[in-house]
Amino acid sequence: MPSGLHHMDDITPPGSFLNPPLTPPPTEKKKLSRSAQAVLDCLELHRAGQRPAQPWWRHRLVQDDYTEVLRVLDGDEILRGYVEDKVRLDYDPFRGEQTRSERNPDASFKHEKAKYPGVIIEVCYSQKFRAAADLADDYILDTNGNVKLVIALNIEYRGSKKATLSIWRPEDIIVDGVEELRAIAKVEELPFRTASGHPADESAEEPALQLALRDFGPTSISQEYADLDQIIMISSRQLCDFLSYAEAEYQQEVLDEGIVDPFPPGKRKRRRPQTPPENISSEEELTETMKAIKRGRLARDSFGNRIRGPEI
Repeated sequence: MPSGLHHMDDITPPGSFLNPPLTPPPTEKKKLSRSAQAVLDCLELHRAGQRPAQPWWRHRLVQDDYTEVLRVLDGDEILRGYVEDKVRLDYDPFRGEQTRSERNPDASFKHEKAKYPGVIIEVCYSQKFRAAADLADDYILDTNGNVKLVIALNIEYRGSKKATLSIWRPEDIIVDGVEELRAIAKVEELPFRTASGHPADESAEEPALQLALRDFGPTSISQEYADLDQIIMISSRQLCDFLSYAEAEYQQEVLDEGIVDPFPPGKRKRRRPQTPPENISSEEELTETMKAIKRGRLARDSFGNRIRGPEI
């Protein structure tokens, strides 16, 4: 695959050697490859609240393109800060840094004194589910087994409503006389919702999801409590109800639905006056740039919802 670094040729007009221009010719600039630019565009739009339609977006980069993305981020303090805070790459092979996992799970449960959550839930569609085992490795191994349970709900994205459940737990294994910590799959793609959207069949003795109270905190903390062998049992029907509720909320957000008080026609909105700053910040420059990019689109409020109505 060719490198994403291209050079723009400087063009010298005829006669320039006899009559040099008042300003020097432009310096040579590197043009980003399409792959690198696509990643940066996605990050910019994500930061501006423009989420992609698909829940999990994956884009593979060759080494040169990845280096270019890092170079641009290093030169953009605002975007880099957003990426480090919200996107959070865990491993940077070019800087040679290995850090603790800083992913943002879809849901997690943590004891108030614990550093890490004991139980993590990831809602996965087809692309993300293929990486679910790697996510379980990251959560469990990067926390030295303090994450006790990783649950992945695999949901069909289009057409079928089938949903399955996978569970990983930390487990110590002896290999060649050495103890190793691994993330072991205890449940693999157990159906809990059928293609038609109904709860999958299950035996009364084996509900779809079983959690022990001790799963929710480190062993050193759980030893302080009694009766931690109690089991929390969640049936396929309950999982279906939870999932249906979450899907309805997500669909409402995507379709920009929900009951609101209407804004009267002809009424205006006025923000309180602000004192102009002496120097415009890079944050404001980026905001103005994104406004220009999104000109003609509907504005969004502080919660990311589309709003209508003139502002002055």
